[in-house]
Amino acid sequence: MHPSTESQGCAPTVVARLRTTIRTRYAWVALLLFFAICFLPDNRTAATNLYRLLVVVPMLLCFRPADLRLIWRQAPARWFLLLCGWLSLTLLWDGWSHTDFKLLLRELNVLALFYLVYLVGTLHRARVPTLLTGLMVIGLSGAALILADWPDWKQHALAARGVFNHHVTVGWALAMVAIVALHQTLNMTRRGLACACGCAALALGMLVFWVQARGAYVVLGTGTLLLLAMFPGRRAAILAIATAALTLLLALIFWQELTLVADHVVERGTSGRLPIWHNGWEAVTDSWRWLWFGHGLSVDSENSNGDIVARHYHNLLLNQAFYAGLLGVVLYLGWLASLLRAAVRERRLWLWGALVLAMQFGFITDGDRLFVNPSAMLLAFLLPAFLLGFRVPVPVREDTASARAAASVA
Repeated sequence: MHPSTESQGCAPTVVARLRTTIRTRYAWVALLLFFAICFLPDNRTAATNLYRLLVVVPMLLCFRPADLRLIWRQAPARWFLLLCGWLSLTLLWDGWSHTDFKLLLRELNVLALFYLVYLVGTLHRARVPTLLTGLMVIGLSGAALILADWPDWKQHALAARGVFNHHVTVGWALAMVAIVALHQTLNMTRRGLACACGCAALALGMLVFWVQARGAYVVLGTGTLLLLAMFPGRRAAILAIATAALTLLLALIFWQELTLVADHVVERGTSGRLPIWHNGWEAVTDSWRWLWFGHGLSVDSENSNGDIVARHYHNLLLNQAFYAGLLGVVLYLGWLASLLRAAVRERRLWLWGALVLAMQFGFITDGDRLFVNPSAMLLAFLLPAFLLGFRVPVPVREDTASARAAASVA
């Protein structure tokens, strides 16, 4: 046989083996790499390139068309794919441009994470505890890097790093990791690990306060209250008491600094949100066509409030209505309803449900497009939503205790 013919015959086998190896052995590692890409690089462009190389390319390589049929069977996945299809279609409203191509690349970023979570939920469920630990460790490392780069508490808008280009996105990301740490505190069977997770949750919660992102306050507060209500017990009470005591102690020690932070937060008022929302409402309702079908995902939503220029309308649903019309809003709400319905039914999905619901309160005052590069939106909302949609379970204390009891009996 001719050497070239032999090599051509071997090539599909090599690709097939590589695809199978990634799918069955290493797909979960890509999720750990995603966490590192979000928190560790100090350059957004470098983070995006790393994400495409280490996450998007492997997911394209190991994709199998047969998976689409299995994915489509799940209601949250159907809603999300229909939403993606509609948002993609709206790119045509204003003709084709370079902006449309960039948004399609961002959609590919989102769909790569979507497919990665599907693989984790299908083939790597046993790795979820490791993934949660990795998220906390990398998140704490990212928090330390943010603190190291932070010039001054008064310059809260500069408390950004890497993919987190604004203090609000820093707050969202740290609030998400803090909520995960709180969940682990309430569900770890080993007291030492539970205490370590509790300390991490308290530290991240304090840092969210100092970042001065009020939307993140709402996310952290909502997620904390939901988890304490979902997992009541002695640990929840101890953690609540410890938080109150630590808050009082810090208030006594750093009273002057805390007062200045509080005054700074109050001084910003509504940050022009009400006029910005009014601008958005007028843009949406100016025409029946825009009301139902939107202006198109690639249209610039920049608007003015006096001498202040807002990049978008600072409300996810309002932005969704501007870009994709009421049809886009209905698809988004249908997806959200299917996610929360799944969370209510299974205790091991409560963490993802708490994160998804808490982020909706954060979206009242912020949130733009769903097609994004690596960002707090991808990390703090879309990732938990995908994990919830594919019903990827998180071990809770009852599961771990039962497993240990069964092992001892065996």
